[in-house]
Amino acid sequence: MKFKAIGFDYHGVIGGGGKTGAVFSSAVCELLEISREQYNEVYFSNNHLLNTGEISSFAELLKIILNILGKSDKFDEVMKISERVNKDYTNIDPNIFDLLIKLRTDGYKLGLLSNATVESGNLLRSKGIDKYFDAFLISAEIGFQKPQVGAFQVLAKSLNVPISKLIFIDDSEKSLSTAKDCGFTPILFKNFVQLKEELKKKSIL
Repeated sequence: MKFKAIGFDYHGVIGGGGKTGAVFSSAVCELLEISREQYNEVYFSNNHLLNTGEISSFAELLKIILNILGKSDKFDEVMKISERVNKDYTNIDPNIFDLLIKLRTDGYKLGLLSNATVESGNLLRSKGIDKYFDAFLISAEIGFQKPQVGAFQVLAKSLNVPISKLIFIDDSEKSLSTAKDCGFTPILFKNFVQLKEELKKKSIL
């Protein structure tokens, strides 16, 4: 068996209501009357604070972002957007659910590695989502976030497989950008049909 383990991102791949991050960003940019580039620059310069546990909630991150943008007065409105967009956070795509069951039945170890808060990790555990994985890793709990090499090393170690035997699936090119440095095989997720075809090419399905 060329590959022994398959890792998954959560939000945008397994569940979370699809591309909610993009929907949220667009709505916030419209509210704040700023460009997507301006928002992304501030967001990605500070999201490590949340993903590595230096701050404990998305609300704290939003306060930092809005303060930098000079839009602190819009906090309550932005929080309402966040609550509306993320209400389906724990909903798993049924096609992905069936895929997880099949992969496990076929003998593959499964891991989840998500750039998320401790709060989000606990929410997913409360819904029993962790039970479908042999390793369930949240960035704020392990102190590394994707695409840091350390995050994928912790995942491979938790799955007890050489990192060269690991496939990782994510909907973010940035999260997969260190694949060559780490040694895992990346799959950029676009939709379920495309994912199945990628797994077939690798003789997984």
